[in-house]
Amino acid sequence: NPSTGMLYLKESFRGQLMNATVRMLDLSGRMVYNQSSYTESMDVSHLTAGTYLVRIDTKQGATHTQRVVIQP
Repeated sequence: NPSTGMLYLKESFRGQLMNATVRMLDLSGRMVYNQSSYTESMDVSHLTAGTYLVRIDTKQGATHTQRVVIQP
């Protein structure tokens, strides 16, 4: 963090984020990215520079949120 195009997500332990939904929100709460399954990387090069929130919702009901800065 900050990123210019790719974000890399890392699990604390293998399978932790299996079947998790990954979303990115701008600071007004508008969803700008949605991925219905977990992968280790996200291409965010299409987003404008700014601050976003990455939200990961697991099937077990846990939610993880992280602030991310995208640079031009």
